[in-house]
Amino acid sequence: MKHNALVYDGPWNLKIKPVDTPSINPTQVLIEIKATGICGTDIGIITGKYKAKSGVILGHESSGVVSKVGADVSNFKVGDRVYIDPTFYCGECFMCRTQRTNHCELKTVTETGVSANGTYTKYYVTTERFLYHLPDSVSFEGATLAEPLSCAMTGTKQLSRLRPDARVAVFGAGAMGLMYCHALHLKGIVGSLIEVSKERRDLAKNAVPDGWQVFSQLEESMVNVYKHEFDIIVDTTGYLLEKSVSHLARGGELLLIGLRDAFYKINPMEMTDKSYKIIGSIDSDYTFNSAVAAINNKQIPVEKIITNCYSIDDYAKAFASLGVNILNNNSAYNASALKVVLYP
Repeated sequence: MKHNALVYDGPWNLKIKPVDTPSINPTQVLIEIKATGICGTDIGIITGKYKAKSGVILGHESSGVVSKVGADVSNFKVGDRVYIDPTFYCGECFMCRTQRTNHCELKTVTETGVSANGTYTKYYVTTERFLYHLPDSVSFEGATLAEPLSCAMTGTKQLSRLRPDARVAVFGAGAMGLMYCHALHLKGIVGSLIEVSKERRDLAKNAVPDGWQVFSQLEESMVNVYKHEFDIIVDTTGYLLEKSVSHLARGGELLLIGLRDAFYKINPMEMTDKSYKIIGSIDSDYTFNSAVAAINNKQIPVEKIITNCYSIDDYAKAFASLGVNILNNNSAYNASALKVVLYP
């Protein structure tokens, strides 16, 4: 049986194509996808800034319903609503055995929506190890935030200065910026979210945690910050390393999230003298269950973060709302949405 999928055939080359419904082995589960969020990684792939396998089905932030189970599956049954953890890890390689599952050595062939088929389609195959029960109280759309929230939780657990008095700024009010605000808030931290787009700022003001403020420029947020410097800066844009470093306090930490292929100048003497840290973080590492719990417990305002939903057939409109014009091969920072979800 055939169904449609959004397939990547190279930078700026996306097409809806008919694909076969996948079969499963005794250990696998067939999921009927109900919703998939658009990730910054998808945008990076489409615009040629991040590499993916040609011919792959994109998408990885998903939820759905169990359609079929293998004979050896015991924890899920047909009809179950599920969160899907797309970050495959083997559990056996050196990276997995040393608690770096987000860098599993099989990632080059197993990364959902990058090197392996993803979820911008009707059916997806996984194993029960990567499924979590989705209660009726959480929408399929809301469940798509579990993966990005999990990534933010993985990033925050690498920070050592998670104190209530930490001076914190997050760059970028896209979905990942908001996920970091909420992940930090769950640790008792209040800070500032910096966003240049007025339209996104207005949306973000309703979606940030209690106590957090939204500003157009970092300088605006400094007015009431001690010595106008920060203990923690999270850059989800990938463009602001040098600006961030210039505003780090001694002993401060800069967490880099955005996937941007660029070079910046760093003074090693200053880095040593000020004892600051620059940390990179990608994907999810043993935090998916915590993300699921936060969403199930209504600690994340999913209905305020997800601002736009489209059919997969309207994928061009969906990406345009995030500043990516697929028809004209052009991207600009003029996003009019926070989080966008596609339906198969």
